[in-house]
Amino acid sequence: MKLRGGIWWLKLTIPRALRVHYKSSGGKPRTHIEESLRTGDRTAAMSERDMRVAYWQAEFRRLAREADGTVQASSLATRAAHWREALRMAANSSDFEAVQGLVTDEAEEIEQRQGPEAAQQFAKLAQATEVPTMREAWKAWIDAGELNESTKGKYKLAFEEFMGRLQVPDLLLRDVTRKVAQDYADWLNTEAKSAHGGPLAYRTKKDRITALASFWGDYVERRHLVKDGRNPWHELKITGQWKPSDGLAGRKRPYRDEELLALINGPEVRLGEKTRYPKGTLLELLALGLYTGARLDEICSRKLGEVLPSDNGFRLHITGSKTEAGIRVIPVVHPIAVGILRRRIGDRRDRNAQLFAEFIPGGRDRKLSWYPQRALGRYRDAVGLGVETDFHSTRRNFITRLEDAGASPLARDRYVGHTPKDLASRVYSGGSESQLLRIAETISYPKEIEEALYGALGIAPSAS
Repeated sequence: MKLRGGIWWLKLTIPRALRVHYKSSGGKPRTHIEESLRTGDRTAAMSERDMRVAYWQAEFRRLAREADGTVQASSLATRAAHWREALRMAANSSDFEAVQGLVTDEAEEIEQRQGPEAAQQFAKLAQATEVPTMREAWKAWIDAGELNESTKGKYKLAFEEFMGRLQVPDLLLRDVTRKVAQDYADWLNTEAKSAHGGPLAYRTKKDRITALASFWGDYVERRHLVKDGRNPWHELKITGQWKPSDGLAGRKRPYRDEELLALINGPEVRLGEKTRYPKGTLLELLALGLYTGARLDEICSRKLGEVLPSDNGFRLHITGSKTEAGIRVIPVVHPIAVGILRRRIGDRRDRNAQLFAEFIPGGRDRKLSWYPQRALGRYRDAVGLGVETDFHSTRRNFITRLEDAGASPLARDRYVGHTPKDLASRVYSGGSESQLLRIAETISYPKEIEEALYGALGIAPSAS
């Protein structure tokens, strides 16, 4: 990376054999890819760099395969898909045999141009009319809308990497055997490289396998698209291990009362290159988490037009979330949360303005919560709390307080954006606004914690 005019730039060497595909304005082959990373922040630029390097590496692999003449992925897959659809439409009609003959003719032409392996691959895909192919099934699953854009991007990268590893444009679902899946996992363990040129981290490898396992379980298995119902992506051997700083990953918990007081009464934050948000901003986020149970990005991403006044507070419109159930509208009535929202809005009237005007996108997914999340982690460490707590602990606190207060589990789940557990509630019930209001009115914390929050945030108990 290089810093030019206050903006970081990526410079990546193009493999010599592929330079003919990348020409300058004067028509000469280029030796490097140079592009802006669109930020002057080094941490954000490094994250963006990793994503762009992964993209270009995948692009270089695709061009190398096509240059070898072994697989012309786009053309072969497109033609096979065309004839597959034609055969499906002609099924049970007098045209079926004629269409089949045309498929055979094209397969013979492909054999003459590209060899018998490409022809067999084309014929197999073109005649796979009974069930969707791997790429068709994947596209249907991704397009179903059950994943957020961030997760979709990660999963698409895993899918294309897997298909690129096989060097095929598409394949039949029955051909994705346990051996094929383990071979891919073995490649991740031994040969795959990160953007820095080193081996992949354990978490990265697990994420790749999780993407394919989720697709297989959610789509292929549920629709019985293969005879062998076993998910080939389950329990694959991945080397290395996830090592949190104190070994407590997977044992996250709510904050204890004394820990909340420690956070509220903690030291002022020293602002600098890594920490750009003062303690007051971090406490606002923590308080909103405690009184709404919302996820960090659900809070950070809100616009003024999504925080609307109501008779006794505000209605928070959460229009983007990790899950479909997370899309919701929740009442906010506690004086502390209402005071924060009212102060944040002030006299601003631009409905498209951010609630937290100072937040900027960061990370691979360009989320507004990226920098605040890191600032909150550093603040937690400065206070002396362990990694078994994080911002999500405020959500755990919220749910635990409601459980202790005997709140309706269904109303609580709808308020926090969890999918209801019983079928009737999940399918037929849209939720009761009065029940959600009751949840908002129920949530509270011990007197000493609320008094500390009022004081630290500078909000009067009558602010609502």
